[in-house]
Amino acid sequence: MSDQFTSVEEKGLGTNLVDSIKGVAVGGLLFICSFIVLWMNEGRVDLSEVAKKSVVANPASVDSSLNGKFVSVTGDLKTDEKVGDPELLHPGSYLSLHRNVQMWAWVENVKTSTEKKTGGKKVETRTVTYTKGWTAKPKLPTEMENPKGHENIALPIQDASFFAQKATVGAYPFEPQEASLPSAEPLKLTADMVKGAGADETKPADEAKTDGAEAKPAADAAKPDGDAVKPAADKADDASEDKKSKKKKRKGRSVKKPRPAPAEVGKAERKADAIAARKPQGYALVDDKYLFRGSGTLSQPEIGDVRIEFSALRPGAKVTLFGQLDGGSMRAYKDKETSLFRALPGSREEAIQTLASEHKTVGWVLRLVGFLMMWFGLILFFGPINTLLDIIPFLGSAGRFLVSVVMFPIAFILSVVTILISIIAHSPILLTLVFVAMGAGGYFLYQKKKKKAA
Repeated sequence: MSDQFTSVEEKGLGTNLVDSIKGVAVGGLLFICSFIVLWMNEGRVDLSEVAKKSVVANPASVDSSLNGKFVSVTGDLKTDEKVGDPELLHPGSYLSLHRNVQMWAWVENVKTSTEKKTGGKKVETRTVTYTKGWTAKPKLPTEMENPKGHENIALPIQDASFFAQKATVGAYPFEPQEASLPSAEPLKLTADMVKGAGADETKPADEAKTDGAEAKPAADAAKPDGDAVKPAADKADDASEDKKSKKKKRKGRSVKKPRPAPAEVGKAERKADAIAARKPQGYALVDDKYLFRGSGTLSQPEIGDVRIEFSALRPGAKVTLFGQLDGGSMRAYKDKETSLFRALPGSREEAIQTLASEHKTVGWVLRLVGFLMMWFGLILFFGPINTLLDIIPFLGSAGRFLVSVVMFPIAFILSVVTILISIIAHSPILLTLVFVAMGAGGYFLYQKKKKKAA
């Protein structure tokens, strides 16, 4: 079930022309920034090349002769500590534990469509749709365009991460929170892992209600998720507003949805507080993946219900740790250009290959981003001309298509040239070869001209 609100706004030729002129400034900014992105991308430090300079350390014991040096050590990732969630989970054998919180809430989606009219006018239709779903960032009433009937409450608990204080790779200790670690994996939950009442209130996912639902008034229980009983006066006001809106649409008048009034927002906030007040306080284990708290169930949640899942990094994996040995412990290695303190799965060669693949992937992504910025920037330069052509909608659409086609190869050539120049400029060897070639070419032309003159 979803709610939908539509507002219509008509813009004349003058307004559209002013907007397109503003777009020229945006296009210029995109065009300039595209060169910066392409240039800096080719100058990024390849961490795989940095990693190759590391000294290989024996994982069996800490070699004090390597103190102060950039080293790599390969071995099992271990810790003797226990890590847990102070509020929800007992400590377990993890290097890191991550809490991920979601709420069943109203989700606001905004979609805008534009229809061109003869004479350069545009009719913009803005559609705001509200659907229910799990979200990690529920919008509060003050952040919504139409808060009435879509009252979300604030998350009662936030995402969090917990780390062991000390861990080792082979015999080399380090602080896991300071290093970049391999990805955590979803954690399967059992009743003995859950703290406090949560372990005693373990329930199946399809149970009709969780504890605390009995406190909900009978009238509220009969309502849809998150809805409170409306006074008769409010219902009459809603019906009146709906009739007025429909009447305006039938007459073909433009209906622009106003921002919610402070009184309406305040009423929505009070309703959200009431919803929060009637929610149970404890978290129950409903399956091996989620802790749940709410008036509904995991399969049939109500507005304001919360589910929590965990991911964890367990010890035992074979990794290669890159860092600087400092006083018997591994720290972040830093030089003039970059820093590296990272544990990667596999042997030293596999870890270096992973870094090289990441560098290559990010490089191509940024090249594409730089090209698109340049292309869109060039297109926006012609915005005012296309806006004038919109007096006849077909001409405006044809003009935009033609500009896009023409600007594509121009942006592509400029991007390739910028990338090549940047590659040469950031490589001392290539830069030297270019200068040598230019010098040799100049000398050849000088000798040729000299012989011709003789």
